[in-house]
Amino acid sequence: MKLIVTALLVLFTLTTHSQTSDSKTSDDNQSVMKMTKEVLYRAENGALKSREDLFNSKISSYTIYDKNERPIEFGQYEIDGSLYEKTTYERDENGNAKKAIIENASGDLTSYRIYKYDSESNMIEVRTFDTENNLSNVQSNT
Repeated sequence: MKLIVTALLVLFTLTTHSQTSDSKTSDDNQSVMKMTKEVLYRAENGALKSREDLFNSKISSYTIYDKNERPIEFGQYEIDGSLYEKTTYERDENGNAKKAIIENASGDLTSYRIYKYDSESNMIEVRTFDTENNLSNVQSNT
């Protein structure tokens, strides 16, 4: 029986760990950076590519976590390796994200999100605003 492969989408995640000093705190807290590589490809003639070939490209995103493993910064790169966008999270005393600030590669604000939670710390709403503080989207989780 002849097997015909029409399309195959494979997602590989490569995570590496490195520690960086958290410059936003005055004590000895450490933040953790995890680099993630996503590789998408399409099989041709049923042939799979080798893992080494797939991972010979640049890292596509990074996430920096606080000492409690909560994301505090997320960045995405263009195919050429230049920074595309950076999201920085502000958190409340319970560790919930209260605001996400999205900046382009030049550091200019492109949008921001405000998160709302119920009394049990369940996220119930996300409001997205543009650079002129106009509400552009509301996602309700209730």
